[in-house]
Amino acid sequence: MDAVNKISDNSGDRKYFVQLPQIVWDKCRDPYDITLWVVIKMIAGEHGECYLSTEDLATAAMMSAGKASESRQYLMDAGLIEGEIRKDPRYQPCWHLRVPDL
Repeated sequence: MDAVNKISDNSGDRKYFVQLPQIVWDKCRDPYDITLWVVIKMIAGEHGECYLSTEDLATAAMMSAGKASESRQYLMDAGLIEGEIRKDPRYQPCWHLRVPDL
């Protein structure tokens, strides 16, 4: 009879930490790209979306809106994030960003 091993993790660490895949480190051009990726991942969580205005995303990442916009476009072009602008019924259009399975 084969033994069955199960690993259980009830620590909740994924609520408080972001794992940075090596490919992100490798493809990012500067600290701004890495910081923006981490903030998007932190807000989106494991399977969610980050939907903030560019200004709010820039504030969360501690950078200017122009730099956040430039890094967001680079991360999308590099395949490190996915996203599109959506206009929700009662709100201004904003970016809905996701981190693909890298």
